[in-house]
Amino acid sequence: MKTPEKGRLSITTDRNNKQVVVFQPINNTIWMNRNELCELFGVYMQATNVAIDAIFKAKIFRVEDVCKCQRYVKGNRINYNITEVNLEVVVAMAFHLDSPNATLLRKWFME
Repeated sequence: MKTPEKGRLSITTDRNNKQVVVFQPINNTIWMNRNELCELFGVYMQATNVAIDAIFKAKIFRVEDVCKCQRYVKGNRINYNITEVNLEVVVAMAFHLDSPNATLLRKWFME
């Protein structure tokens, strides 16, 4: 994530070939779209979609509170087209996904 209004959360390699987490929040959070999440966690889009769906299916968060989204009605149901998620969802995804980057982020979040 590079844009200033979204903040930044990324994993980079330092001079000693060690992976480090870069965190530059805006208003104490960051916003990431699905492509940025794939890059952050080092997973395919399908894994990202499954993780996001599982988090909201479990009703851990209210979509309106932690996402930038478009809401639409389909039949009797309200559905959401999620465009970006905030830091709370990223943290939950780190504990849902199994990848080297997710492991690094879990350790970093727990520090």
